[in-house]
This record gives sequence, structure tokens and C-alpha cells, in this order.
Amino acid sequence: MSRRLVRFWRSKKPVVLNRPGRKKVGRLHWLWNLQWLNLLKILGYTEFSGTAWMQYDEEFRMRAALNPAMQWDRIHQQLWLQGFEFGFRIPFRGNRVPFMSPNLKSVVGMEEVVRAKIAKECAEGRVLGPFPSPPVPCLRVSPLGVVPKKAAGEFRLIHHLSYPRGSSVNDAIPEHLCSVRYTSFDQAVKVVRRCGVGAEMAKCDIKSAFRLLPVHPDDFELLGFSFEGQFYMDRALPMGCSISCASFERFSSFLEWALKHRLRCFDACHYLDDYLFVGPEGSGQCARLLAGFIALAEELGVPLAHEKTEGPVTVLTFLGIELDTRQQASRLPVEKLRDLRARLASFQGKRKVSLLELQQLVGHLNFACRVVAPGRAFLRRLCEAMSKASKPNHRIRITRDMRADIQVWEDFLGSFNGVSFWREDVLLEAELQVTSDASGSTGFGVYFRGHWCAEQWPAEWAGQGLTRDLTFLEFFPILVAVCLWGKDLANHSVHFWCDNMAVVQVVNSLSSKSRRVMRLVRVFTLQCLRLNILFRAKHVPGVSNCITDALSRLQMARFRQLAPEADLQPALMPQFLWQIGEQKRAGPFV
Repeated sequence: MSRRLVRFWRSKKPVVLNRPGRKKVGRLHWLWNLQWLNLLKILGYTEFSGTAWMQYDEEFRMRAALNPAMQWDRIHQQLWLQGFEFGFRIPFRGNRVPFMSPNLKSVVGMEEVVRAKIAKECAEGRVLGPFPSPPVPCLRVSPLGVVPKKAAGEFRLIHHLSYPRGSSVNDAIPEHLCSVRYTSFDQAVKVVRRCGVGAEMAKCDIKSAFRLLPVHPDDFELLGFSFEGQFYMDRALPMGCSISCASFERFSSFLEWALKHRLRCFDACHYLDDYLFVGPEGSGQCARLLAGFIALAEELGVPLAHEKTEGPVTVLTFLGIELDTRQQASRLPVEKLRDLRARLASFQGKRKVSLLELQQLVGHLNFACRVVAPGRAFLRRLCEAMSKASKPNHRIRITRDMRADIQVWEDFLGSFNGVSFWREDVLLEAELQVTSDASGSTGFGVYFRGHWCAEQWPAEWAGQGLTRDLTFLEFFPILVAVCLWGKDLANHSVHFWCDNMAVVQVVNSLSSKSRRVMRLVRVFTLQCLRLNILFRAKHVPGVSNCITDALSRLQMARFRQLAPEADLQPALMPQFLWQIGEQKRAGPFV
């Protein structure tokens, strides 16, 4: 594949260098002049060594966001030429000394699996060996391990480059070089929605993703392993190397760019090695994108997992979520929903769990957030708890707040059918408007289509300090609205107008550092999820929030003058809501 990529880049159209009086130059001179004008500076980045192209890729993404037609290889083409012709460097910053370690216990009893996988990698030219003794003086031998895949009877061979902790290969690779930003599922949905109802979709996967990128021979010594007394060296980026994801993501970005600019069509996206192609119904665009990508992969020698290629269709599973362009909806697979409910139930009654158990739960909940976006607000405390432990067997105490967040998930998923409709755009012009206000010395008021509710704060709230917490007080009438008029708000988009900017931010982020405010947020979010209410908070200047200001101060004469069309009698607030402020269980909603 490397030679084909080199030929591809060398076939690019010549450019005119931005120098006075300079004539057009040929392809060969163009490459050398690029090296002269740019690479001297790039190679001076000692912190990047042979991976300065990573910095360029990040800079390119920001520029391309403003100019989609920008040439991906305009500046640093030579870096990619060198990478695929001579191998990509691993930005290792440690001492290059010999190191030996035994394989993991998971290899015991799985020798046939390991033997077959090593033989396959050697046959593909991605592993050098076997050698009876270390082939280079400073060979680092990191352990091998075997982990089962989801499919029964299938296993993955891992190269544990994070061992030993503190002095491993990965420990000596700067973290900022390994950071990577993937295409989000929401971005993929935007691409699909852009093509309208009934849009056609197709997908294609790259085979042996990371293993397509060759390693520079000088770094072979970092990727050693041993098995049955023989020594081997990886000559392609392994999955266990911390730089692999970032490196391959940049290569995937190039393939996406090449496809879009070759076909002059931009309705495609990728997530690491998974590609999604979309086109309006009956346009043939989706089929052209899929065929174009297959042709591009063949031209560059990029192997594809043809058994995973699918489409064009109107219902497609991408990144584990089912997309339906006719229903304009995303669906969580039934088996994943069932598994998630079981995991949540297993946490009931536990006072402590292992870091591994919590990581697995958060991973499944994070996956569900692709469909249940508001659920992200109830992952923050779980993630914070994980940061306090370092080893999988470390025990983590389940705090009251963590248990409350888990309970919100369990209550909602108990009746959730796994379907989420794409309605975000309707928030630009919300169908329903709710206004509210609160007075610390008196009470609250909330107004909706002539319906209204106003109450005085309980006397005991002053003693508890609640009447001094304006964020809590201003959020409270918003919660009252969704509980009081839930049937009217159900399946609609709603704007909540509030004159407190802090509350606007809390509603839109569904997060707060205040424990008492989070009690309100949990009940509010669960009610909105159950009733399929799409919401957003908007700020209104206090001088314009007159109707609910009058209600919050119980100034009824002023209220009647400002809203003569309002109902004669107020709506009665559910009394159990007072219990939230008193730190008691809030009825059936929590």
C-alpha cells in the first residue's frame, strides 16, 4: 500500500510557489522546494520528531472548517511521502534500553490462538521474526495478551505496550500527541438529516485499521514481543500503542478528504475506520460515494472488510445505533437496552463497586447517550468517581449523588423503547413558551398560555437557607411547569424564559455544582424524558419579565392588569414538589 500512496501524492498537480518572479515548477522540484520552504521549520520541532504531520493535521482541520475546498496536502505533503515510503516514527521520549517481560496470564491455554495470529501477521509482512535471540541490542519486549471478542469463539491478540506502569513504551509518548477528536454520532446524524426524509445510506469498513501504517525501522526495537522462546518485532502500528488511534484517524481523514474532493460531494463522514455515505432519495449519490470509496481504496491498496459493506438503504446501523431516514429517528438496539437495564439493576444495594465495574457501566451509559442525549448530565459524577482510582480492582464507594444519578437512568430506561426522533431543529422556533420568576422574600410565579401558578415559599425554607439560593429558587418554577402541565407540553418543543442567567445555563447543560439544584435537575430531566419534551432555556431581561415578576411577588392586581386573558383561578402545584427542597424523597419522580 505504501508505494501506491507515494505514487498518489507524487501525481498531484504542480503549484506555483509564492515567491516573486518564480516560474512554474515540475513535480520533482515542487517536492524539494516544499522541503526547502517548510520542512526545515517542521523538523526543528524536536518535541514532534518524525510526527510533525500530526500538528499540521490539526491545523488543517481548523482551516478546512472555514474553507471545505482547501487542499489537504497543500503544505506538508512531504511528511506523508516520507511516512509511507520510510515508515512513521513513534514519538518515544524515553531511554532506549533492552527490556524483557513475560506474557500475560491470558496467553496460557490459548497458545494455538496466539500461534495462528502471529503466523498470519508474519505472512502479511507486518511482523518480523521469529528470531532465536533479540535481533537488535535495545529490543523492548512487551507482553502479549488474549482477550475475547463479542463474537463467540473469536479472540483478539493484544500487545501490552502500557506495561510496566510508569516505564512502558506508552508512558514515554507525550500525551498531547495521542489526543484525538473523532466524528461524533451527532455529526453523523446531521449528515444524514441534511439529505432529507428517505435519504439513502451506505457504510464501509477498513480492514486491519492501525496495521496499515508502517513503522520506521529505527522504532522496530520499541515493538518487540516473544512467544515460545522466539522473538518478534512489529513493523506496523499495533493497537496497543497510544499513538495508533491518533495516527490512523489522520490517515482516515485523508481518505475522506480525497473521496469528497474527487467526487465533489460532501455527504460522507467517518469514525476511525467506519465510513458512512449518504445521498437524497433517488439521487444515486449514495451509491456513487460508496463506489468511489471502494475504487479509491483499491487504487491506494487499502483493504476493506467487504462482508461489512452495506447499502444503499434507508435503515442502517452505524456505530451500533440504528438510523432510520424515513422515520427520522435513531434506535438503541434491543439487546443493548436489555443489557443496560441489567447492569443498572446490579448496582442496586451495593455500597462499593470495582473501578472496572463502574467503567463498564459508564461505557454502556455513554453509548446510550447517543440516543438519550440529556443523559450525559448524569454521567459527570460517575466519571469523577472513576478518576479517583487507578487499578481495575480498586473499590469505589457509591455516594448518595451517584446513586441518585443511577436511579434517574434506571427509572427512565425502565419504560424507554429505545427510539429517539430527530427534532433538534424545531427548537429554533419552539412551539410552546413558558415564563417564570422567583422572589427570594416572597415566592414564585410561572405562566403558560393563560394558565398560571403562584405560591409562597414555605416558612421552613428560610430556616434551611433555601430562600437565599436564587439558582434553586429560580429553577423551582420551571420544574413546577413540567410537572403541572406535562400533558400539554408532551411531544412538543418548549422554550423556558428566565431572567436568571445561571439558571438558563443549568437548564441547557443539565448540570450544576450545587447538590440541592441537582435534585431539581434530576426530577426535571426525568419528566422531560418521559414526556418527550424537547426544551431549551432562554434569557429574558428582568424588566421584560413583568407577568411572572408580579406573580412571584403575589401582586395579583398588577398581574391582572398585565395579563387580562389569564385564567381566573391558579393551577394547583403538586404538593410533593416541596419535599425536594426539604431533602426528602420527591414522590414518584425520583
